[in-house]
Amino acid sequence: MLLRMQISGKGVDIRSTGYWEIGAGLLMRSLDKKRRYTYENDESDVEEEAVGEDTGVERRWGSREGLELVKSYYERLILEFPYNRQFQRSVSALDFWPAMVGCEIYGVQIEQKEGLRKVEKQEEKDDEDDGSGDESLDSDEIEEEDPEEDIFTMNQRREEKVRRKRAEKRWVERDDVRRRALAASEKIAAKLEEVMTIPPYSDSHNLLRLRGMLALYIGDLSVPAMPLDQDEEDDEEAMGRKSQRLGGLDKNIERRFLYRQRVAEHERGQKVKRAERERAAKLFDRIISDGGEDEDIRDFSLGMNDPEDEEIDDGGEGV
Repeated sequence: MLLRMQISGKGVDIRSTGYWEIGAGLLMRSLDKKRRYTYENDESDVEEEAVGEDTGVERRWGSREGLELVKSYYERLILEFPYNRQFQRSVSALDFWPAMVGCEIYGVQIEQKEGLRKVEKQEEKDDEDDGSGDESLDSDEIEEEDPEEDIFTMNQRREEKVRRKRAEKRWVERDDVRRRALAASEKIAAKLEEVMTIPPYSDSHNLLRLRGMLALYIGDLSVPAMPLDQDEEDDEEAMGRKSQRLGGLDKNIERRFLYRQRVAEHERGQKVKRAERERAAKLFDRIISDGGEDEDIRDFSLGMNDPEDEEIDDGGEGV
């Protein structure tokens, strides 16, 4: 509507009035307000109202659908008002690109936070449960039990297996959230890399800063959590009971292989994180060398050049 607005039959340049920023804010919240006044998804609305009220939890600004509208809005502005060297002071695509990318990064981060919050809520339910949840034991897991054990010991072992099974399920859920955020962030980074191949985008301090911050975020997302520790003593006992049955060791071997695979992925992620931090430091150095003043990125660059910090980071401490 702002793009089509006219006064006395003449179009209005929304760039000179700052209306383009107002338009983005209105689009972000438009569908959110409509949803609040409908009778659909009442439970989710109540849950969303509770978030952020005396809980200290960040509440989503706008809606997922509103964010898509904002992206389309900025894409249209980028096409309609390209950068023109003759009018360098005019608001153009050089200003719209950082705004759009910032919104996209916010969308990825808030989706990640909401996903992790759901996993945490389920963990709280697990703690309140007495062990009779949906993580029932498989038939082969029941067969692992020693019939000579007393009922109390047997129940203790069952509860411990259910607890570990739940913990494994939550680990997988958290890792799924991480993988989705990583894929979305890498997609944004690829788009930025393409845009920043030519001036003035390649020299924009705003875009350089965003790309550097995105590199740090991608680095963090590249490192999966360490897998859950295996109970070696319990595994040895289970292997001893299973060794008497044909193919009884297959599942235990598979579990150990998966554990080692996850450890290797964690170690590869640490290497990716270091590479992304170096990428971010180079981008921030470009801003500083070009006269950009920002204490945050200056402190980060200085920290990356400190050999003691690198040794601590390589040792896995101080992260």
